[in-house]
Amino acid sequence: LEDMAAGGKGGKKDERRKKAAEGKTSGGGGSGYGAREVKTKGKSKKQKRREAEEEEAAATKSSGSGGHSRARHQDLPFMTVEEIENVLQEKLPDCDEGFVTELAEDLHRPLTKSYQEVAKSVFLASSGGGSGASRKETHRDLQEKVNGLWTNVKLFEKGLKLFEEEAQTQLAKHLLKLFEEEAQTQLAKHLLKTLCTDVTNILLNFVASEQMMSVTDPKTITIEMRSKLISSLPEHIKEPMNRLHTSLAGKHIDEFLSALETVAEEMQVMLKKADKKKERQLVFNHRQSLCEELGREEEPAAVLHLAVLLMFQHLSHVMVHAPGRCVPLIIGYLEQHLPREQHAKLVNFQDLVIQCVKAKQHPGDDTEKDADNLTTMLHRLVPDIKDMALKPRKASTEQED
Repeated sequence: LEDMAAGGKGGKKDERRKKAAEGKTSGGGGSGYGAREVKTKGKSKKQKRREAEEEEAAATKSSGSGGHSRARHQDLPFMTVEEIENVLQEKLPDCDEGFVTELAEDLHRPLTKSYQEVAKSVFLASSGGGSGASRKETHRDLQEKVNGLWTNVKLFEKGLKLFEEEAQTQLAKHLLKLFEEEAQTQLAKHLLKTLCTDVTNILLNFVASEQMMSVTDPKTITIEMRSKLISSLPEHIKEPMNRLHTSLAGKHIDEFLSALETVAEEMQVMLKKADKKKERQLVFNHRQSLCEELGREEEPAAVLHLAVLLMFQHLSHVMVHAPGRCVPLIIGYLEQHLPREQHAKLVNFQDLVIQCVKAKQHPGDDTEKDADNLTTMLHRLVPDIKDMALKPRKASTEQED
């Protein structure tokens, strides 16, 4: 009886297996088993598609046709499996070699991923990227810096244009040529090389940070670095930024300002024109800065440079951004606005500075003595030159008299 019962149970199981097999081969027959098999078949198709997509993605990644982020992860490896294995063997000398190898293989992928995430977060933090709130704050800082420099460029441009107006009133042809060609060109080039270059580098560095290519200090960006960074920017900003970069090599501030407005609009940086009150405050602050610097300075050439800039601003009520080599041009401008005695002192001091520089450039027994004598003479005249610049009312009174 027990055998029969066992045989009966086994027979029923065999029948169920046969029915299941028939349902499986019947392309979707009516039994429950067949229905479940069809469903399993559908899953395998999805799985095949998923596997095919993964294989295609892997092939794309290996061929180097992926996006910038993939290329960056490939360019930033953590450690190889062998290197991890060596570290584990040093730390765990008693462990089986096979276990260490297997552990190194398991650790390689998560450690690499964590390393790349940390490296990216550090880079974004140092370059001004990161969270949305941080990004907005960085953008506000950028806008403030750009607006400050842009306003200064506009104010210095007024001083530059003043030379053009003055040149038109000169009677002598050599003075007309001096002011129109030399003064304006030299001042414009200096402004483009300094403040305008600073604005360009700040904007470019901000855009480059989005491509993970920024530098720590924008002031270190050279012409070659600027060209390289611009070439890797997205198309919508590459052309405007390249136009801004090209304008720095020109001679006209108007071209730079026009290109700057285009770039600022593309980057959503609002350029706010300063009102009269703010402009007066900026001009006053610049004058105070020159006064403080002149008060501390004792080197004759630097004293002459600062004194001439300060006197120009007092007489014209506009700022001028000029290098040392433009000092003779500004002294020429001041001739029409200063008493003869004061202008003669400036010219004499300038001649002595030039003689002293030439004497130091050609060392010798006689020239060294001349340089020492000239230096002594200049230091005696420094207080008088400072007084002329720091106390302009005295000069105005003399002029009225």
